[in-house]
Amino acid sequence: MRAHAFTLIELLVVIAIIAILAGMLMPAVGLVRDAARSARCQSNLRQVGMAFEAYAQDWEQYPDSRATINGPYWQTLLEPYLDAEGDSASNAAAKASIAQGKGVMRSCPALKSSSFYAAIIADFAGRRVGYGLTSRPWKDDPTWSNFGSAADVVTNYRIMTPQNVSRRSQRLMVADSGYFFVDADPLPGSIWDDRQRHRGRANAVMFDGHTESLAPDMFLLAIKDPAKR
Repeated sequence: MRAHAFTLIELLVVIAIIAILAGMLMPAVGLVRDAARSARCQSNLRQVGMAFEAYAQDWEQYPDSRATINGPYWQTLLEPYLDAEGDSASNAAAKASIAQGKGVMRSCPALKSSSFYAAIIADFAGRRVGYGLTSRPWKDDPTWSNFGSAADVVTNYRIMTPQNVSRRSQRLMVADSGYFFVDADPLPGSIWDDRQRHRGRANAVMFDGHTESLAPDMFLLAIKDPAKR
């Protein structure tokens, strides 16, 4: 009996169908991958939030985003509570580690997809590890004052404690950032403004310990005026 083979037209039709199906599936695969990255990022932030509370229980205050005035960065202070000693060290090993996405303090899996990634890595100095601490916890506190000169002189500044943090469920604690803190008025186009890694949104952990995915406007309100969220 004579065997029947596929014609060229039939092969082309099959290839075209496969290409169409692949084209339809790729965006869905990308969405699933991005969702997984965001979930891992929020898990990391949840651990950071728990470390903050553990630190506060021991020291009766939270780590300060401006601790570098008289001491180490907040990430370094939290390392013992995250089993991550040396994770924010400023050395070649730490730079290689952040490039590989290792360590809770620098492991936002979407960091590599950030347009600021190259600049963050190039300028890594033990403080730019993918997450930043809020620098404005007291926007609605009349005793709060902005930082002074370029030398970071501080006036009328209250240390964050569990007792004097208001609106804990609405107030941002730590979030995606290319710098060691997050601010409500970042320099546009700089690593200070790296807060839209997750399809235009940023992940954050609030002072009550829950995590959120925030659109840019809600992100700013969580820092500047949580009462309006």
